[in-house]
Amino acid sequence: MVQIVVTTEQALQIESSRQAIEIVDDQGKRVGFFTDADIAEAKRRAANEPMGRTTEEVLLRLSKLESE
Repeated sequence: MVQIVVTTEQALQIESSRQAIEIVDDQGKRVGFFTDADIAEAKRRAANEPMGRTTEEVLLRLSKLESE
């Protein structure tokens, strides 16, 4: 999964949105589009799933897999 960090203002816009969200770059080109269902699913997952892994945890896991 790719993680993109947004500003506090952007996060508030996303969290308070009650409709689809279009993400554009600084030239206005669409780089993403999220429907109401996408947003609801992301919020559900964020509330119910543990946080991701640290880089150290991922590297340790990969190292163990390579040695198997």
